Amino acid sequence: MKRILFICVLLILFVYIFYLITDADNKHEKAEDNKEKPKVIFVGSVSPDVISIVISESRVIHGKQIPYIPEEKDSIVQEGNNLWLIRKNKRIGALVGRTEKFIMTFDKVIGERIDANLLNKTSSYSIKSVDDNDFSTEREPYAVFRKTKPTDFARIDTGFLSPLEHTIYLKLVKPLKLNKKYIINFKELNVPEYTFVYNPKKMRSEAVHVSHIGFRPDNPAKIAFLSLWMGSGGSVDFKEKTPFYLIDEKNDDIVFKGEVKLAKSRLEKDENAYGNNFNGTNVYIMDFSAFKTPGTYRVYVEDVGCSYPFEIASDVWAKAFYVASRFLYHQRSGIELGPPYTDFKRPRNFHPDDGVKIYATKTSLFDVEFDLKKDDDRFAKILRGKTQNIVKDAWGGYCDAGDWDRRIAHLIAARYLFELFEYSPEFFKNFNMNIPGSKEDFPDIIREALWGIDFFKRLQTPEGAIRGGIESEDHPKYGEASWQESQMVFAFDPDPYSSFVYAGASAYAAYVLKKFNMKMWETYLKSAISAMDWAEKEMKNTKRPYPYQVRDARNLAAAELFRLTGDKRWHDIFLETTVFKKEEKFLYRYDSHDQADAAWVYINTKGKDIEHSIVQRCKKALLNEARILMDAQKKTAFKWMRNPWRPAIAGTFTIPDIKSIIRAHVQTGNKEYLESIILATQTGAGANPLNICYTTGIGHKNPKNIMHIDSRVTNQLPPPGITVYGPLDPNVFGQLESYFFKEASKHCYPELIN
Repeated sequence: MKRILFICVLLILFVYIFYLITDADNKHEKAEDNKEKPKVIFVGSVSPDVISIVISESRVIHGKQIPYIPEEKDSIVQEGNNLWLIRKNKRIGALVGRTEKFIMTFDKVIGERIDANLLNKTSSYSIKSVDDNDFSTEREPYAVFRKTKPTDFARIDTGFLSPLEHTIYLKLVKPLKLNKKYIINFKELNVPEYTFVYNPKKMRSEAVHVSHIGFRPDNPAKIAFLSLWMGSGGSVDFKEKTPFYLIDEKNDDIVFKGEVKLAKSRLEKDENAYGNNFNGTNVYIMDFSAFKTPGTYRVYVEDVGCSYPFEIASDVWAKAFYVASRFLYHQRSGIELGPPYTDFKRPRNFHPDDGVKIYATKTSLFDVEFDLKKDDDRFAKILRGKTQNIVKDAWGGYCDAGDWDRRIAHLIAARYLFELFEYSPEFFKNFNMNIPGSKEDFPDIIREALWGIDFFKRLQTPEGAIRGGIESEDHPKYGEASWQESQMVFAFDPDPYSSFVYAGASAYAAYVLKKFNMKMWETYLKSAISAMDWAEKEMKNTKRPYPYQVRDARNLAAAELFRLTGDKRWHDIFLETTVFKKEEKFLYRYDSHDQADAAWVYINTKGKDIEHSIVQRCKKALLNEARILMDAQKKTAFKWMRNPWRPAIAGTFTIPDIKSIIRAHVQTGNKEYLESIILATQTGAGANPLNICYTTGIGHKNPKNIMHIDSRVTNQLPPPGITVYGPLDPNVFGQLESYFFKEASKHCYPELIN
């Protein structure tokens, strides 16, 4: 007993010492907060008389969790779902944790700030050289242009602050000379001077954009882009037919020469159906598709500068797929993340063995997805249906974006993993995704697909009904990680929509497992039929109206079950619900149907009972959609691909809408489809105005401050493989009025234009 008491006293002492050290560190940090100077992180060429300079101003020290040791006069104030700790009349952080309590401290922005007015003055800069007589004495630039953006958001006690990144363009009084050394002095800006040697053949230019992933030697499309918008300096017009070159990184040899061509004028307002041009400048394209030699290269535009290096190799897409596909593993719920599978560390979350309780709610996913009234709140509706019944074995699936919900819509990931396996089974049988579990039973890509399906299979009721997923009672609390969730967590009530979606996915799992002689296909088939039967019975017993999404989920499930079993009853349901009984040009109409997946399943169904007229209509609709998408792609400067009627939100530029193009290529083998697919990937892979690959862990530059709470709380970089949505048009869906948009716009220069 004395030993236990002694250990407890020691623990309290250690915690107190830790608190004192932390407090001392904080005081030291405060003293140093404003001593860190802004710094130059990049100098690039634009033309012989224009250089670009990127200055990083301040940085964020993210908050951290420290043990909560109550003090006299502490007070806790609840705002929304957050519990703010007030100490000595100051809000110092949030109280978080399900069992053990911690304080999540606020972020801090440290470093000197720059007077924005000084950034725009020519007198703030000078250039001199020891070997160029034109700059033997310091000379100020002729003109200065600027664009500024935030690079992160720091949560502080009074709101938000941001570190900034300024891109400065100096228009010089004389052109720079090749291989001469220059020194930039920033005078009153308090930025350390910067020395560089001018050689555009070796200097990167932000105006030259190329995929960070690279290309296979046999890819029918290999391209780069040339464009520049200089912020307050506006658009830059480059000359058509300007020579560009591929330069071998190994020896600086020129291995290919081509000419720059205009891809999109800034005056053309037809990048989508709403009369937009998203570029603000002319965009030029550089085509080197004929070059096939493996190696590492950079694109050089004469007198402009170079791109990032990129590879031409047979495995470039496989390497990128390895990183991107593993985002699913990094989003898994219910397991611990860490070595040997990943360097990203996270404790096991949402597992019943850790005391997590998942309560049943009488609210279904359908109720909050399709049946919300205008003034309804989804969380309030979930809470109104809460019960004290515990849903057992409710763990697994994937966390969703920056929060922890797991929804039936996630099964689309399993569907597309199965489809990929069907396209190239020999490749994927041996493809190592480095995920836990036995590789003897299933290939890795199949095991990852089954992870998503098995979560909902565990949620299946004895009657066969499927719950649409799991949701907390509110958005995550500030600073609370997924394994610390202190709010009530609910499993949705079963509904026909979720059951149909699951039935289709589980039947597809059974189909693939059977087709490739893998075990357990009967288990997934039985589960799919059970879910389908329950949903059919439920729809007959209820008289509520259902939107087309329920019909389409039913149609897809019936198509999958018919393909696998040949049972007439499933075919009858498919025929009853398909939009292709008559001529239909579109796989998808935003207000009436989305039967693209069901059409593809029916196209690939064999048997004497198939209605070939419907198969032909499905094929025609598939090829029609492919043509619409490719025609729209031809009007985009950077060859991104989306339905032209879709507003510029949610991955328009970075996540290509190429499902139908891929299927058209599988169906026909037509080379133009493959070329279109490769072109559509370029923007997300780094060939864009920011020269950033929009998937974490891929490329020379990728997102570091994404909406991923677990990494933020633990002060880790986000796990690799997460593709972010990318640029957003603030003029759609009220984004201009959103809180975060207003915060971001405070730091942008020039001002964001409505």
